[in-house]
Amino acid sequence: MRFALFNFNPSASAGGFADFSHFAVAEPRANGRGQPIPLGRTITLAAREGGRGLGEWNGLLRAGGRAGPYPGPRRFVVVDRGQGRIALQAADGSGWVAVTGAGQAGDVKLVSPDPGAAATFQWEQAENGDVLLLSIVTDRCLAIDPQANGLLNAQARGIAPGGRNGASFMWTEASLPGPGS
Repeated sequence: MRFALFNFNPSASAGGFADFSHFAVAEPRANGRGQPIPLGRTITLAAREGGRGLGEWNGLLRAGGRAGPYPGPRRFVVVDRGQGRIALQAADGSGWVAVTGAGQAGDVKLVSPDPGAAATFQWEQAENGDVLLLSIVTDRCLAIDPQANGLLNAQARGIAPGGRNGASFMWTEASLPGPGS
């Protein structure tokens, strides 16, 4: 939270002013508890709840685990789009994470070439360090859809209490693949 002074009056007339000789704000965690956006770095993303890694399955983004075929966590390069916005490019160069359609389950895909705004997300960080990825196209956050076998959607309005809506993620720097992998 940032402190600010503003003037509101319903009469639409010019307001006054405030004159202070001294004003101090103590912000013990002005930058939050999290880490800076990992621009240019290769990362993996996992769900805060359950730690299920994100990967690609038949061109769709999906959280691994529980049921169905799954190739394992996918590595993404975090590409800077300015003003805290990023794009996620598959580390192997096979595509970009993009929101297609209305952002329903199955509308978050790995596509190529770079679709621009559809692949742009505002990187947001909660006080506890969780990451939210706000789609510029739907103005909603990416989330794991529990009703769609772990497919991602772009319809969450934020983190639900306890993180139960699948919209909060953790990131870790990915290790580079070794020879023969």
